Amino acid sequence: MKPVFRLAAAFALAPLALTVASAPSPALAQDTYWDPKIVVGSEPYALNGSTLDGKKLDLADYKGKVLVIDFWATWCGPCVAEIPKVKETYSKYHGEGLEILGVSLDRDKTKLTDYIKAKEMPWAQVYDRDLEKEGNANHYGV
Repeated sequence: MKPVFRLAAAFALAPLALTVASAPSPALAQDTYWDPKIVVGSEPYALNGSTLDGKKLDLADYKGKVLVIDFWATWCGPCVAEIPKVKETYSKYHGEGLEILGVSLDRDKTKLTDYIKAKEMPWAQVYDRDLEKEGNANHYGV
């Protein structure tokens, strides 16, 4: 086989290899609450906790709206990088019923609050300090 064809074959097969490599393992599915059958429009798992302003979280408040649940943290590079796009999407579609619910994986509440103010993130944020106890992240495979 000529080197050009080998290279082309490698590029053609790379997505397949990445797909197989990134598929969740059965062990992951057993060790967490992750459910690969969650689809857009399905009833979300319950989330426990309070918002940063002290209100008890109730997903029923979002009934009839498009809800994006965003698990993130101030120390997560990709999470921080996506904030401008999330803000843009929120601004564009909030008037049409889009809601975003941030679920922070941060441990320092003061740092989190200061960060949200500095970045002007207007949507509700859940401070999920007791992740291990509540299991919010596990239910969503985070």
